[in-house]
Amino acid sequence: HNLQREAEYRRIITDSCRAALSAMADTGCGPLDGVVAALCVMEDDGITNAGYGSNLTHAGVVECEAAVMDSVSGLSGSVGAVSGVRNASAIAAALVREQKKGLLSLGRLPPSFMVGEGARRWAMEHDIPVTNVDSLVTPGALASWRNWSERLALVADQP
Repeated sequence: HNLQREAEYRRIITDSCRAALSAMADTGCGPLDGVVAALCVMEDDGITNAGYGSNLTHAGVVECEAAVMDSVSGLSGSVGAVSGVRNASAIAAALVREQKKGLLSLGRLPPSFMVGEGARRWAMEHDIPVTNVDSLVTPGALASWRNWSERLALVADQP
């Protein structure tokens, strides 16, 4: 079983690296695009604790977080506790891109960190796909959550 998991992790790492190199080979793409391409592969796969396949919260839902930094500008973007978004890294990268555009109206600073429902709405407004929260739950993550929920209930019932 461990050798099978190791092979799966080696595959996802290889696929992520290939996606990063491919993204950076595109004209006009930089390291940030490469990082996001690699992260999206992991977030989409279901084997990693990222995006689809993430561990469930105590309430039984997937809430994701991601943070990225642009090595050229030094700008960073991050999201936390965002549900219904498979690629939290795409939101974080979009926050960096928005900051690069400069100040907002009235001299306001663009956001660099967003959480929860606000991050989800911002993603929708910026054409980042959102989904039903249940669609991010893998059978393995659900089984693990049920196991830990039962164990916590047993502990809570003890005097």
